[in-house]
Amino acid sequence: MMDREEQRSNFGCADCGYKEPKKQKIPVLTVIKKLDECFSKNDLSAAQRLLSYWENEAKSQEDLSGELSVVNEQLGLYRRLQNEEKAMYSVKRSGELLARLELEDSISGATIILNAATTLKAFNKSEEALKLYEKVYEVYSKQLSENDGRFAGYYNNAALCYQDVGDYQAAEKYFISAIAIMQKIKDGFLDEAVSYINLAHLYEQWLGADSEKIECVLEKAQSLLENDASDKSYQAFVLSKCAPSFEHFGYFWFAKKISEISRRYYEGT
Repeated sequence: MMDREEQRSNFGCADCGYKEPKKQKIPVLTVIKKLDECFSKNDLSAAQRLLSYWENEAKSQEDLSGELSVVNEQLGLYRRLQNEEKAMYSVKRSGELLARLELEDSISGATIILNAATTLKAFNKSEEALKLYEKVYEVYSKQLSENDGRFAGYYNNAALCYQDVGDYQAAEKYFISAIAIMQKIKDGFLDEAVSYINLAHLYEQWLGADSEKIECVLEKAQSLLENDASDKSYQAFVLSKCAPSFEHFGYFWFAKKISEISRRYYEGT
């Protein structure tokens, strides 16, 4: 990769003497690879520094598509960091970039919109999020197979919003739809387990803490999380995400077990 001085001397038409610098593109694939390394170590501070640097580089180089890729990653990062101010900026900026690049009706664009909606939900803005999820469904339903894994992500996250606004039947239907898709996908068991845990929380809120359905779905989630996934980094993240829910429902020994497994994955031991 060229340093900044090399970029400044990378001129256009030498024959005619016109020296307008060529626009550069940030190395998105390299950035994502480095970001994955940060996440594999659970080093969120390093991830934030990495994305902030390349966000600034993309802006300075007027690389809108590169900036959009970075902002999309920031949506998820700021959810994990619970940084509402930066997360809301990323939601706003992703929408602006999608519009300028005319990607709102594409699969990739809809997936970024889904990420933005999920970020809104994470900061208790579920009614706003549902409006974005409607846009996602409009695009996905026209261009994806009903068993595509991206539909499962849509169903699971939209279900959480329906739960927030009190439409429990819709939430249950959507969680079950997500589970049905993930059962057909390789390594889909991790996200399937998350949906079962989400159902447990739904049933607690909807039917009460004594509902027999809670134990049923938790046992299914527990059975799934006993398996090994090929993506250890993502498995570590899912286990760490699920542990507090098991503790909440009184499965203390299992919560401790998967927390320890997650820690070992992150530390590479």
